[in-house]
Amino acid sequence: MNAVSEAGKQVRDAPPEVRERASGMAGLLLGGVLIALSWLLTGALPWPERVYATFLLGALPAALFMARTPDSVPEEATRHGIYATSWAGLWGLAALAAAASLSSGDVSRRLALEWPAGRLVAGWTALLILAGALVVGVWYALGHREGEISRFLLPETTAERAHFAWLAVTAGFAEEVVFRGFLVRAVEAASGSVWVGVAASAIVFGLAHRYQGAGGAVRAGVLGAILSAPLIVTGSIVPAILAHAALDLTAGLWWRDRLFRETLVPPRSSI
Repeated sequence: MNAVSEAGKQVRDAPPEVRERASGMAGLLLGGVLIALSWLLTGALPWPERVYATFLLGALPAALFMARTPDSVPEEATRHGIYATSWAGLWGLAALAAAASLSSGDVSRRLALEWPAGRLVAGWTALLILAGALVVGVWYALGHREGEISRFLLPETTAERAHFAWLAVTAGFAEEVVFRGFLVRAVEAASGSVWVGVAASAIVFGLAHRYQGAGGAVRAGVLGAILSAPLIVTGSIVPAILAHAALDLTAGLWWRDRLFRETLVPPRSSI
């Protein structure tokens, strides 16, 4: 135990470049282990789905773990630039999920995009929005405040609000397709348990929101698990898509002035 403590102290006291190299090696090792485990555990899937599931469960978490999240917003960053990069990446991930699902023969069914009864859509969407708002309120009541990056991403100008709205709609659709429609069912098919699928998806979804800080990542994971509910009960992610987009729109266009008033950074136009 003393040897381990001493080794840890030596790493902490090492120059920044040494610590960064050690962190990179640890990330590569973690990535290799996660990829190998994911590949082995998804052996029952058709190979296109197996490859993409391995990417989402292994390579993506490792990359997110290795990525250095800046403490502040780079001076050259613009909201429009971040929005565009984000929605382009999300559409890319959703397109890969659709492509991987082609082997099933019915992509919309495989990704749970089938439209359930109208009352179910309305009821589940409203329930998810209320649950999401409750989670955000609880996190706020517990003292969680948005970090500088999250606060900077909130739109200021009319053009930014329009661009943010497109990003919110994209996130509602693409993230649900990837993390609920594809990943939950892929892990369920591989493990035989939908709950394992929900847990795995929630963890990866939370990691994908690391830029929001540790508290924000955990909150995203909890919301991801909640958004899986209609998939489990109705077999559709349509209510989750609608609720997800509504929550993101509300957070960026309405909650920003109410929940985050005392922590918002001074306006900084990106136009």
